[in-house]
Amino acid sequence: MKSGFLVIHGHFYQPPRENPYIDFVEKEPSASPFHDWNQRITHECYSPNFWARLYGPGGGLKAVVNNYSFMSFDVGPTLFRWLRKNAPSVYQAIIQGDAESRKRFSGHGSAISHPYSHLILPLAHEEDKDLNVKWGIEEFKFHFKRNPEGMWLPECAVDTETLEVLAKHGISFVILSPFQAKRTKRFGEYWQEVEGGRIDPFRPYKVKLPSGREISVFFFHHPLSMGISFGDLLKDGEWLLSQIKSAMPQGGSPLLSIVTDGETFGHHKAFGEMALAYIFSKLKEQEDIKLTVFGEFLEKHPPTDEVQIQEKSSWSCSHGLERWKEDCGCSCNLNPQWNQKWRKPLREALDWLRETLRVSLKSEATQVFLDFQRAKEDYIQLILDPEKKNQFLKEHLRSSSPQKALALLEIERESLLMFTSCAWFFDDPSGIETLLVLKHASRAIDLGRRFLGVDLEREFLERLREVKSNIPEKGDGEKLYLKEVLPHKVDLKRGAFHLIFRSFMGKDDENFGALRVKDKKEEGFRWGKATLKIGQVGIEDERTSERGDFSFSLLVFGDHNLVCGIGETNGKEKIKEAFQKGDLSGSALLIKESSKEVFTLSALLPEFQEEAVEFLLEETFQEIGEVLEGYYERLLPLMGFVKKTDSEPPYALLKLAECIFWMKTKKALEKLSPSLLREVLQEADKLHLKFDLSNFRAKALRVLDECLEGLLKGEFTDFERLERLIELSDLLKLPLEKAQAYLFMFLKRQKEIQSEALLRLAKKLSIEV
Repeated sequence: MKSGFLVIHGHFYQPPRENPYIDFVEKEPSASPFHDWNQRITHECYSPNFWARLYGPGGGLKAVVNNYSFMSFDVGPTLFRWLRKNAPSVYQAIIQGDAESRKRFSGHGSAISHPYSHLILPLAHEEDKDLNVKWGIEEFKFHFKRNPEGMWLPECAVDTETLEVLAKHGISFVILSPFQAKRTKRFGEYWQEVEGGRIDPFRPYKVKLPSGREISVFFFHHPLSMGISFGDLLKDGEWLLSQIKSAMPQGGSPLLSIVTDGETFGHHKAFGEMALAYIFSKLKEQEDIKLTVFGEFLEKHPPTDEVQIQEKSSWSCSHGLERWKEDCGCSCNLNPQWNQKWRKPLREALDWLRETLRVSLKSEATQVFLDFQRAKEDYIQLILDPEKKNQFLKEHLRSSSPQKALALLEIERESLLMFTSCAWFFDDPSGIETLLVLKHASRAIDLGRRFLGVDLEREFLERLREVKSNIPEKGDGEKLYLKEVLPHKVDLKRGAFHLIFRSFMGKDDENFGALRVKDKKEEGFRWGKATLKIGQVGIEDERTSERGDFSFSLLVFGDHNLVCGIGETNGKEKIKEAFQKGDLSGSALLIKESSKEVFTLSALLPEFQEEAVEFLLEETFQEIGEVLEGYYERLLPLMGFVKKTDSEPPYALLKLAECIFWMKTKKALEKLSPSLLREVLQEADKLHLKFDLSNFRAKALRVLDECLEGLLKGEFTDFERLERLIELSDLLKLPLEKAQAYLFMFLKRQKEIQSEALLRLAKKLSIEV
């Protein structure tokens, strides 16, 4: 019987999706019905991997498995930060998974570290490489309360200098593709060439570095890793287990390493986390293959072989590192006619920006910091815990200019994030990933202009003209920057407008991303359907401590007409007087004339525009709905008659019907009435009506998620409401796997189940009680 050890490693990562000006992830319509791709992938992958389901012979849910306690994994720091803020139950499950794994694997945790940003380390400046690694280690220690043993290299991109940096900071091992090995030898013997993936991947290797340091390398099993990532090995857990056993070599203590993107388990491969859970549950029952993690195996089976790596190589570009700087032919092949000649000028533009900022930073920093290098290294502690701001400033500042000091450190952070590798990975610079790095570059330029006194935007744009999109209407990098990056720039005044208007909507947010409301006073006046708000507001960016104190006047005429003046110099009394006389146009004119900056609805970021329009037109929608309701009974037989004639209904009639059914769907959801929604959807189906349910699905999903999180925390006990929500979600064809798993975990904690609604839900969701 074959025997050996198995490691399954998942690299969990998303690019930093936040708008860097406000540290807030904007809505990404392509992720519908979710708000953004972070939310969607969390729902499909990061969350299911802590409640991966196992079913009994009868088809009922019998157990859930926290895969994070069995698999080796890394989580990109920018993603982990987002999870901590936005999906705390997933964040805690990952932390708990690592803690449980240390008990299972001889004190070695399943988590390994990751550089702070996902830049290609061999292409980075030496200073950035060192800082990125150090920040990644400190971030890991903050979350997992221990030192990391290994570190994941973004895109497995490696060279000797990168390994030197890792070894200097105490990293014991890295993971590479077998195609990144050049030659190997047993200690004391001769070198053997192993290029082309011919290395034996079932053992660890030692790299002896020029400095005298050493670092270990694990090479993953390429066929199985690719079969999971791009093949069908996850279609069935038993099938995957058989392939693992078949690949295990005979004799010795071989280590079979399977390595893939963590998102494979649930996002790229639906229900892949279940196949993983099945493997882990089966291996607990068997003696021939033992599950382990790299740290444990390294301690018990130290390397007996040395390896030399392929310099400047990666796992996702057959040309080395060209994918992130040249038109090398590697792409996602969205369109065979496209080219990637834009990659080189994009990197050159960002390299120029980084080096130019570096010169100015070093000059200014000596006047601000006692020791700029130490301040940079320690800044990660402030990123992780903003409450340490005063302590940090006290330790590092030479002068009394905290805003400038923090802004200089933010330039350093943006300079790392603007090299996120995803910007070059895909096929065209108009993609969301490339636009994200341009947003980071934009903020670095903005901070440089205001705190270093250097305006680099014009020359940066000139360089971006060479970044040519394959899509004619997208133009070049300059056009992308001006049309798709700058409109997302939010300064303190624009941020204040968002918060003022949301307060008008009844949403008194204390923050807008990184922008915090420090003081707010206002008085309101009404004239018919019009509203006037006059007041003062203080806004602070928590990252740089920049603050703006603004007077404001907000005039909402009714429907979508509004004007907001920020930073008025005078005229408040005149505005109020004109409004109270009913002179709305005069009030609006006075606001425009007396304010430093004027905003209208179009100044809101896109998702807030949608929210604002829905709020402002709610009364109008209700009036229209009441009118349309009267046509419902007349419309049904008319549409039924048209359907029987096999002819197309008149366009106006069709649109009227869609509008009526949309309104009735909205009403059913507001009432939390599954019976009414079922009736509406059945009637619409009979008439072959199709109307957009995406907004309804998104809202239902959000409400259901809130209830499920409350259920797991013991804060939600309205089980009848939960029952209705699940039935509504089912009618809207929303996924119910999370509801099933959360209810299962909740029921397992109960000594007895007295609620009839819970018993009905358990039956509906096939839970073995």
